[in-house]
Amino acid sequence: MTSHTTSSAPFPRLGSASVLAGAMRTAADLLQAARLPGTGGLSITCDECSISIQVSRHGAPDLLVRLAMLDALAAVLGSTIVRDDDPARPAAWLKIHAVAAGIPVRVHAELRISIHGQGEALAMGPDGGTRTHDPRRYRRPLPPGWRWQTELDHTPHDREHDREHGHGPQREVRSS
Repeated sequence: MTSHTTSSAPFPRLGSASVLAGAMRTAADLLQAARLPGTGGLSITCDECSISIQVSRHGAPDLLVRLAMLDALAAVLGSTIVRDDDPARPAAWLKIHAVAAGIPVRVHAELRISIHGQGEALAMGPDGGTRTHDPRRYRRPLPPGWRWQTELDHTPHDREHDREHGHGPQREVRSS
């Protein structure tokens, strides 16, 4: 039985330093190609199987800056931004799923949920009406067609952007 080291094998093995370095180079190339309007608030995690990029609302508190970062990354990745609401708890994200240099890339940005009164989350129905909803208290998820009201609903920004990128009142709810 012959033992192969990373340098003598025809293909790098999963878990090898060269595979991880390739993922890190790919992530760096993505950031450089995206020409982001700043890099504050980015957290990048690479392993030999994937690249994960988080656009943090704590590091980049301005929603329009985070949206510009997501748009730039989506353009470079040739993908779209989708909204993902968790019907079981007040949480929503904007996400991008793509592949770069053969490596799966996941980009996500958490959205701030609108809170009313004593801490109950606001939910928005298909007709645009809102009500408070606390799954911990009512023990049920959001009804079908409902979504969490987020900072996207309160920030003046381009409504064409909303329709194009699947968020705002006209978008369809998708839960994971």
